[in-house]
Amino acid sequence: MKKTIISTLLLFFFITLFAQRSEKEFKKAHVYYTYGEYDVALKLHYALYKRDSLYVKNNYYLGICYLEAMQNEKALNIFQKIKFFRTDYKKIFLEYDFY
Repeated sequence: MKKTIISTLLLFFFITLFAQRSEKEFKKAHVYYTYGEYDVALKLHYALYKRDSLYVKNNYYLGICYLEAMQNEKALNIFQKIKFFRTDYKKIFLEYDFY
């Protein structure tokens, strides 16, 4: 019983730590995006995507960076993944567009 509780607490700790790290890295990438440094933002968003491909907010901006880099096929693939995993994707696109 004790092992189960400790294991659960450790798992929760690492999940929380990972989420905080992802959000911190996202904010760094978003600063570059905001200032029009799309090539740097693309690399940072893509690195985060490789670790967490279900992070919808990151995926949205990764898709936008691909569009800015004229990589339309890659952008389309990213946006289709968002649409597949989230049925409320239209709301998400509107929400993030005004971030």
